[in-house]
Amino acid sequence: MSVLKGIPHDKHIDSIRDATDALVSKSRCLKQNPTWSICELKLSEEDFLWLKDWVSSLRKDQLALTLRQTSRLPKVGLLLLAFAAETCRRDGRERGIYEVFADGPFQDDARSVLLTTLQYPRKQVQNALEQACRIFGLRHAFDSPTTQPWYLTTKLQFGFTLQGAKDHLKHWLTGVAPDAIEWLLKGESQSNHAGTPIRSDSFGRLWDALGRYRTGKISTLDVRHAIAESPWVLTNWTDSLLEAAQCPVTGTEYVYIPIADREQSDHSDSDSSATNVEPQICTSPRVQWANNEASLVVRFDETFLGMLNDDCFFVSVDDATCDVLRRQPDGSYSNNAGDMLIGLPPNREEVIISICDDKGKGVAVQMLPLFASDEDFQAYGKNGTNVSLRQLSQQSGYTLRLPAGTKVGPDQNFELRVTKGDTLWVQLKPGWSNEAKVRLPDDTFDILLKNTHVTNEEDWTDAVCEQASTHEKDGARFQLSFSAPSDVSILDVKVCGETVAFYEVSNGSYRTAIMSMSSLRHDGKGTMRIVAERDKCRVIHRDFQARREGIIVFQRGAWKQHLARQPLDGTRLSRAPIVIRPGETHRPEGWTLLEGSSKTTFRADKPYRLSTLGCRGWPLYVTDHLYNRPAGSEPQQLCSGVVDHGIIQDGVQRPGSRLVVLELLDELDCSADHHVVLWTRSGRLVNVASELIQVTENLWTIDPDVTGIEYEDLVVVAAIAFRGTRLGTWWTEDWWRPVTHVRDSASATEVAACLRWFHLPLMQHPRELRSCASVFGEAFFREWCLSSTGGPTSHAEHRKTDQFLASDLLCQDEDEINWYPTVRCLLGTWQPTPEEARSIAPEWGSPEESRISVEQIVGTLATSMPVITARFLCAWFSTEINKATERVGRHILSCNLCKDLEERAALEHSRIRERGFDPAERHPSLPWLELNKRFIDTLVETANAMVEGGTVVELDAKNLESAFNFSDLCRVIAARLIEPVATPCASSA
Repeated sequence: MSVLKGIPHDKHIDSIRDATDALVSKSRCLKQNPTWSICELKLSEEDFLWLKDWVSSLRKDQLALTLRQTSRLPKVGLLLLAFAAETCRRDGRERGIYEVFADGPFQDDARSVLLTTLQYPRKQVQNALEQACRIFGLRHAFDSPTTQPWYLTTKLQFGFTLQGAKDHLKHWLTGVAPDAIEWLLKGESQSNHAGTPIRSDSFGRLWDALGRYRTGKISTLDVRHAIAESPWVLTNWTDSLLEAAQCPVTGTEYVYIPIADREQSDHSDSDSSATNVEPQICTSPRVQWANNEASLVVRFDETFLGMLNDDCFFVSVDDATCDVLRRQPDGSYSNNAGDMLIGLPPNREEVIISICDDKGKGVAVQMLPLFASDEDFQAYGKNGTNVSLRQLSQQSGYTLRLPAGTKVGPDQNFELRVTKGDTLWVQLKPGWSNEAKVRLPDDTFDILLKNTHVTNEEDWTDAVCEQASTHEKDGARFQLSFSAPSDVSILDVKVCGETVAFYEVSNGSYRTAIMSMSSLRHDGKGTMRIVAERDKCRVIHRDFQARREGIIVFQRGAWKQHLARQPLDGTRLSRAPIVIRPGETHRPEGWTLLEGSSKTTFRADKPYRLSTLGCRGWPLYVTDHLYNRPAGSEPQQLCSGVVDHGIIQDGVQRPGSRLVVLELLDELDCSADHHVVLWTRSGRLVNVASELIQVTENLWTIDPDVTGIEYEDLVVVAAIAFRGTRLGTWWTEDWWRPVTHVRDSASATEVAACLRWFHLPLMQHPRELRSCASVFGEAFFREWCLSSTGGPTSHAEHRKTDQFLASDLLCQDEDEINWYPTVRCLLGTWQPTPEEARSIAPEWGSPEESRISVEQIVGTLATSMPVITARFLCAWFSTEINKATERVGRHILSCNLCKDLEERAALEHSRIRERGFDPAERHPSLPWLELNKRFIDTLVETANAMVEGGTVVELDAKNLESAFNFSDLCRVIAARLIEPVATPCASSA
C-alpha cells in the first residue's frame, strides 16, 4: 500500500510537511527496534515514483531558502535520505551509491545547491541528513568512528544493493561483509546517545535465513518465505538472492603463521634473529590530568626514536593516523604537539600503534595492552599507571575509568567527575570509606570498591559457567553455551564488552545469540561477563577461546577474516598486524610463506606485519613441506595476489563526467611538488600538475578533459607522485590494455617503464606481458634490468609543465623487494639477438659513456638472473666484432664473479676440518651452504639447458628458481654458464 498516495509532489513546503508526516507516522508502527531504517517503511514503486517527481520539482531558490531554515531542515533531510536510499538500493553498487544519487532527476540549478562539483552532498545537505536521523530516530553513523558517516548512514537505510548481492553475497555470508551489514547484524558501532542502537532484528532474521539456506539447513520454500517477509529486499530480488547465496567460493583451506622470521639468505640485510624482535614504540600507558580533564596517553620510547633515520613518519592508533613525527635540526624527533605523547582510546582492552614512512610502508607496529579483560572498570594510581581492582588500598587515591552513565557514591569519597565521550573519569579520594561503590549502566546492583576482589566468595558462583563451550559458524561467526545451577538466575551476559542476547535451552543450560568472530582477539580468545542471582547478584567473569582459522587482518579496530580468493594489499599489511592460522604441524621446519620463488619462514606465537612481500600480483601460499612434499600436501593459498596500492584506498572514473577520483588512506596536503600520472587504455601517459588537482579532505579529483585526453580513451591507471616518486596507485581490471598498443621499440620502452613504476600486479596477466616482452625484449630488458645503472628515468628532473612526456618523470624504485623473480618469469622466453645485445652494450674494451658495459651488466644481474645474463652474453659474443675476445672475455667475467668468494671459501673449509667434517661433502665454492657438489652441478645443467632453449624437468626448474634466492649461489651458477670449464674459486678447496 502506498504511503505517499494523495500527497501532491510539487507544492514544496506543503509537500515536504505532508510527506514527512506520512513517513514518520508509518515509522511509529515499527515495534521491533528503537531505531528504524527507510527500507522498513516498505515504500512501494508508487512511493518511489513520488520521490522522483518530488526531487525533479525542486527549484534552486526554494531549496536554498528551505535549507537555511532550522525547523524545516530535518524534514527535507528525511525526504532526501528516502530518495537516496530507494534509488541506491535499486540501481547502485556497493561503493558507488553517490553516483546513482547524483544522477537523479534534479533540475540543474537545484543540483548545484545540493551537490558539490564532485557530486558529493554539500554541507547543508549533510546537516539535513544528520538532523533527520537524530530527530526521527533513524539508524546512522554520525557518532561512530568512521570517515564516511553520510555514506554509511545511507547504506544503513537499506543494507545492501542488488548488484552488490549478486557479486559478493557468497563472501558476505562467510563473514567478510561491508560495515553497514556488520553493524546491522551486531550493532558493533553504536551511537553515543543512549537508546539508538544500530542492530536490526529483521535484518538479522533475513541474514540468518540466507546463511542457513547456503549451508543447506533450510529449504528453498522456507528461505523464500523469509525473503518475502523481509523489508530489506524488494519483491523482484528473490531469485537473484537465492542464486547468489548458493554460489560457491572456490579456494583452499586457510592457514596460520604468526611471527615472521625471514629465511636466512644473502638477500637479507640484517641478522635473522633481529627480525623477530619488534621495537617497542611506546612506554606503558598512563592517565594524565590537565585542565580538569583526564586522558590515557603513552610516550614515545627513546630507544625506538634512536632507530629512526628518515625525515618524516606517520603515527597511527589502530588504523587511523593520529600524529606525525618530524626530524629536527639536531637529529631528534618531535610530534605535532611537541609533547611526544600519543592519546589512546580509553575503552579498548588493547590498541595497535604503528609507524609508517612517507610512502606508506610500515616501519614498526606494537600491540599495546591497556587493561585486564576480566575487570569491569579500571583504576589508575598516583603515577597514572593501571592498578588491579584487587589491589586497591583505602589509604591511596585513584583515578577510575568507568562507562558513561555509571553512578558512584557516597559523594564524600569522590572529588572530580568528568564525562568525555562514552567514558566517565572519577577521582577517588585517599582514605575512601568501606561504603564507596559504583553502579554500572544496565546493572541493578552496586559494586563495593572494597570488595572488588571477592566477587566469587560464595561457592555457588563456581558452578556458573564452569566452562564456556564455543560453536563456530561458517568460520566467521560463533555461539557460546554454558550452564548454571537450576536455582540460579542469569540476568545479563556480555561478551567482549558487548551485551548479547541469550536463551535457556533446557533447565540450567543456556546459549547466546550468534556473534561475529571480529569481536574476538586474533587468537580467538574472549571474556564473558555473567550477572547471576541466587540470594544476591554476583558478577562472574569467564574466559573462553573460539577456533579461528585462515588469514586474519586488523581492519577498523577489529580482526577480520580474509578470503583466499581476494587480493591482499601489501602496503596495508606492512602498516597493520596480520595473523595467519593454518593449524598444527609437528614438522621441525614449521610453516613457510611462498610468494613466487621467495620463501619466508615463521614462528607461530603472535601477530606480525608483512613487510617483505613483492606486491607484483603473485599468489600467496603457505606450506609445512618446503622440500620433499608428499602427495596430497599441496601449499594452501592465502590470497589471489599480493598487490601494492600505496597511499591510495580506492578510486573510480565516473561515467559521463569521466572525473577520476582517488580516495587516499589519509588526508595529504597537495603541494606544488605533488602530481598525478594518468595512463589510458590506448597507452597515453599524462602528467597532471598540482594546480589541476582538486583536493577535498582525502579525495583527489582530476578532470581528464583539461589534459586533452580523448573522450573514448578511458583512464586505466592513476598514480599520485611526489617529484616523480610514486606514492600510490589505483588501477582498473583492464590495466594491462596499453600493452596491446605497443607497436615499436619506443612505445615498448614507455610501457615497460610504466609497468614497473606504477607497481602494477604484473603476475595477474603474465601471458599478455610475456608475449609483448618476448617481441620487444631489448626495451623491457633495459627498463626492467638496467635502469638502476643510469637510464633516463633515474635522474630526470620533475617537470610540471610537460603533460605528454610523463615517462621522463618516473623515478623507479631501485630497492623494490622481490622484483627480479617477476622479471625472470616475464622475460624468461626472451632470446636476445646479436643486434640487440650489441645495441645494449658496446664492444669489449670500447667504453662509451652513453651505454653500459658488458662487465657492468654481468656484475649487476648475475647475482639474481644468471640465465638471462648468460643468454645476453651468448648473443653479445656471437657478433663478429666480439668473437675474437670471447675466450678471454668469458674467463675474465667468470673470475670477477667468484673473486670475492675465494677467501671466504678457504676460511670455511678450514672451519669444517676443525669440526671434524669432510670438506668433500660440501661444494668447494660454497662450503657455507649445505649443498653438495652434485646438486649444484644439476642446477648448472638445468640453467645451461634453459640458456640454450632446451626442455628441463619441472622439479629441476623449481629447484633452480629456489636457488636464485641466494646471491652467492647465483654467482657460481652464472660463472659456470659463462665459462663452463671450471669455477674459478674451486681451487681453493
